[in-house]
Amino acid sequence: MKKILFILLLIGAAVFYFSSVNSLDTEIVQVDQPDTAPEQQKDPIDPAIALEQSLKTYTIEEGDTFATAVETFGIGYGDMLNIVSSSQYIYDFTSVRLGRDLRYRKKGEDVTHLEYDIDNDDKIVVKKTAAGYTAKKEPIPYTYKEAYGEGTILASLFVDGNKAGLSDALILDMAEILGWSIDFATAVQEGDSFKVAYKKRFRNGEEASHGEVYALAFTNMSKTHTATLFPDTEGNRRYYDPDGNSMVRQFLKAPLRYSRITS
Repeated sequence: MKKILFILLLIGAAVFYFSSVNSLDTEIVQVDQPDTAPEQQKDPIDPAIALEQSLKTYTIEEGDTFATAVETFGIGYGDMLNIVSSSQYIYDFTSVRLGRDLRYRKKGEDVTHLEYDIDNDDKIVVKKTAAGYTAKKEPIPYTYKEAYGEGTILASLFVDGNKAGLSDALILDMAEILGWSIDFATAVQEGDSFKVAYKKRFRNGEEASHGEVYALAFTNMSKTHTATLFPDTEGNRRYYDPDGNSMVRQFLKAPLRYSRITS
């Protein structure tokens, strides 16, 4: 009985995602607005976003090391070593990458706050206290917008996915989600189609890397494969097929992350 209820919930979630987006195609009825309208109140800014926006930025340049980069905005060699030491179990600052940003705040001549993105989801935050430096990992503060894309394969999954507004990274994630059942490197054909509901992420008003894929349907050789994101009994978010089976598999049909997918 529990499995039946779980499957019904799973199917309901997928139907909700796709039907709610498809409803955007329905006719929009315009309603006359009064000449005067109450002033709209702006949503309060997330304190974490406000903090990021207040920080100064240094972008890692060609030839920079962490030591030379932080020296440009006032962190001496001794403090640099203390920062590296206090952060070593979270991130190795000696591995900062070209083009990435170091964000900082100064109080007088001292840098009291330092940030660096570990990846697209998390950042390391270093603070200077009376006792020395402390470091912790924090989620990157994004704002989110639900998004939807669909298309038919005429040239390739990348070309037609891009035309539907999907990034290369999102297309690869789609392929990995369904990679246990479809060989996206060789089996995608002209006439195949896809639908995907996902989160768009924005940082400081600019679109960033995509967020979670909620639901995905891909029709390959007339057979439709679907996946829906759903929490399991332990609260972990996993993808399931319409029968309630987890879509985690030990082996994929083909390695995806380092290959270009074509039709």
